[in-house]
Amino acid sequence: MAKDPHVSKTVDAVVSYLCFTEHTLTDSIDDNLRGNVGNLFLPLGWIATGLFGASMVLLYAFIRWGKAKAKVEAIEAAPKSDILAYGSSDRTDFDLDTHVVATADGIRADD
Repeated sequence: MAKDPHVSKTVDAVVSYLCFTEHTLTDSIDDNLRGNVGNLFLPLGWIATGLFGASMVLLYAFIRWGKAKAKVEAIEAAPKSDILAYGSSDRTDFDLDTHVVATADGIRADD
């Protein structure tokens, strides 16, 4: 079923009529909007503009969340090093050195 292009134009005209004061580039702000640019918005226009702003904030938050989630997924999916892949612990040489304790008989590992 084909969409009627006249319907969307009609809806745009009605919605813009309900949201914004009619103003063109050649109109004077002092005369047409009583000197206040905020008068360009009708009450429904303020709501529409606020919803647009909120959608932009939520889109930004979603993009940041998606990038962080993708980074975590990429790190988890990255291949492990050969040493870790064959079942050894994920301790490094430095970690092993820090777990050595001194005893009366000598030095032993703390495990």
